[in-house]
Amino acid sequence: MRGEVARGTAVRRPQISVEGVRVSLIGEGTVDLGGIGKGWALDAVCDLLDARGVDRYLVDGGGDLRAGNTPAVPWPVGVGDGLVAWLGPGAVATSSTERRRWTTEGGGVAHHIIDTVSGVPAFRGVTTAVVVHRRATTADVLATTLVAGGAALVETVQAHGAEALLQGDDGVWWMTPGMVAWLNGPALS
Repeated sequence: MRGEVARGTAVRRPQISVEGVRVSLIGEGTVDLGGIGKGWALDAVCDLLDARGVDRYLVDGGGDLRAGNTPAVPWPVGVGDGLVAWLGPGAVATSSTERRRWTTEGGGVAHHIIDTVSGVPAFRGVTTAVVVHRRATTADVLATTLVAGGAALVETVQAHGAEALLQGDDGVWWMTPGMVAWLNGPALS
């Protein structure tokens, strides 16, 4: 069964304190910034390169990418199933349930993208989301948002000035209209 949590597993909601710009975790636990950290780190590095006058660059932050402001030719970036996005100035981020997944004790499938309401892995019909945006942090957050919340959030992604390519549970790829300009590759089914 998808998203099955082992019997006896308690989902404990962390207690968080926010004071000004300081955020603290109360009690035991850790904070994993993996869901936003790569995008933020990419933006920090690229902002530094921009400030130093470097125009042509492609920075890889563990699979999420950001390209410089004035590339002579867009960078070809593989985004899945032989599809290529041509990345000019901006960023591309991918989130997927196909990696970092495991079988539960009950034989179900689980993965690392958690539904914040139920506390169990999210299964919302989207297995992979590729998002392009001018900022890597935004692309990173929106890609994870689509996998965690499903295709119903596509309008939210577009409202933030981003475009998306999504793969459904059935393996079919589909995209927002503006994503067409970013792609070059086999016809999408």
